[in-house]
Order: sequence, then C-alpha cells, then structure tokens
Amino acid sequence: MNRLTCGFFGLMMIAAATSVSAGTTKNRTLTVAGQAVPVAVGNVDQATGACNFSRWTDQCSGSNCVCDETSVISASGSMETGRQAISNMFFTVDHDIDPCTTGCMLIPGLEGRCNPVHGVLTDTVASTGESKTFNFIGVSCRIVKVSRANPGGTLVGRSLSGAWAIDGVVPPSPAASGWGSFSATLTQQSMGDVVIKLKMSGLVTQD
Repeated sequence: MNRLTCGFFGLMMIAAATSVSAGTTKNRTLTVAGQAVPVAVGNVDQATGACNFSRWTDQCSGSNCVCDETSVISASGSMETGRQAISNMFFTVDHDIDPCTTGCMLIPGLEGRCNPVHGVLTDTVASTGESKTFNFIGVSCRIVKVSRANPGGTLVGRSLSGAWAIDGVVPPSPAASGWGSFSATLTQQSMGDVVIKLKMSGLVTQD
C-alpha cells in the first residue's frame, strides 16, 4: 500500500473517530478565496520545509517540502450556519515524491509534475461558537499554459484535488463527523500575487 493510500485511509479513520451517535446528515459545501502569503519562520519545519501547524501538515518524505499559507479574503457555503471565518489555512507540498513519474512529461522543462499534499483549515462562526477543523490529503499538479506564441509552455499555477475529513484531534463544536472531496487552484497573477480558490463538499453529521 503506497504512502498516499495509507494517508487517505488514515484521514478517513480520523473522521470516523469523531462520529456522533445521533444527528442530522446533510451535504455541505465551503468555498474559500484568498492569497498566498510569506510563511512565518515559526510555521515551517526548518528541517523539511513542511508546515508545522499540526502533526497532519508536518509530514515530509525527505527535506524538499514547501509550505503554502493562505490569507483568506472570503468564505461562503453551508458548512457552518452564520458568517464563517477561515483561519490556519496551510498546505504542505512534498516535492520529493512525484506519483506522475515519467507518464506526465508532456513538455520538456515544464512537464506535468504532481506531488502529494497535506492541508488544514479551521472554519468558525463567532456568533454561535460553531467550529470545525478540516484535514486534507491529495495531489498538487502543475498547470501549464501552451500557445502558438509559446509552444514550450508557461507555468501559470497549480491545481490541488483530493479528500478532506473533520479533524478529531481538535474536537468540532458541536460534535460532528464528516468527509468529502475538494479541489483548489493556485494561480500566478501579473503582479506576482498567487490567488488561491478552494471548493469542498461532502456529508456532515452534526448534533
């Protein structure tokens, strides 16, 4: 069983551990938009480059990981009831592993490289005290734009996709369990900023 598969089942087990004995199960969504920001020294594992916000994100197969932190601009959806605030949004990308290997080498120098990713974010509503922390596992792949003027291609960003589950180490309030899928894009803007957009959906059981 490879590392990504082990991680996926580990994530689902974490979600199962938070399951509630009774409650209502609904499909819920969350859409987040933000911008990548320089990561503070204290939020990075200096030996590996991974985000050290939590044990889930502080994972790296070697010493060539990259930590992405997001300053959230907006959040919407039905994940919580009320005005949602997103904090602690981190993603660790492991550049020592490329599951795509040579099968994605479409453009010399800018081949479709993919790498494992572990992420986390916390969603809270101040008016009600409702709060959930989500763990993510998936793959980060390069987005390359090809044109007649530039057939060699230009790296314009990355796409992320995979699964999420409610973290049981940080107990949700009220008690809840759930898991689902997510997708995200990190797009390089003309001024050098990196815009991040994330969408997630799945089933959540909550008191």
